[in-house]
Amino acid sequence: MSLKKEKKKTAHKVDLKPENKAEYKTEHKVEHKTSKKKRELITYSHVLRVAIWTSVAVLYLSSNIAASQMIHPLYGKLLNNETDAWVTFFKVTRNEKVAQEYLVDNQGKYRDLQEEINKDNSTRLDTILRLKEYLALNTQAKDILVAIATLYKEIGDLEKANEYLQRAQEIDPAVTF
Repeated sequence: MSLKKEKKKTAHKVDLKPENKAEYKTEHKVEHKTSKKKRELITYSHVLRVAIWTSVAVLYLSSNIAASQMIHPLYGKLLNNETDAWVTFFKVTRNEKVAQEYLVDNQGKYRDLQEEINKDNSTRLDTILRLKEYLALNTQAKDILVAIATLYKEIGDLEKANEYLQRAQEIDPAVTF
């Protein structure tokens, strides 16, 4: 026999001396019960973790599905090529560079809508002219300055909008859009 095997047998025999047998059995049972409890706890915590993450995943997926179904009614009208929808779309996105580029690229397709789309701008320009007449009568009217700045902003002329806003802020520093 090899020396290692002999040492193991001897060590095992030493542990099982008659006076140590009862003690060994008690320790062994306690260790076995403890490890079983640990296994039960690990299994329970694992199942709990899996259940929590599964419910989080289901909640996330269901909210994404619900959100994907909430499409603005304007989109459906655009798909149906309704004229009013396109006019509204271009009015709302008037100051967006991408929308303006699209409008320029497709001028032939939307030529009929140009007048309708720009009708608000011509109304705004008329209003700006009238407000400038009132401003000539009272150069310190901050409300008129703010109104002109707002109209210029709506048209998309941010340089003039900032100019009139600064003039209003010189009168009253608390003025903002």
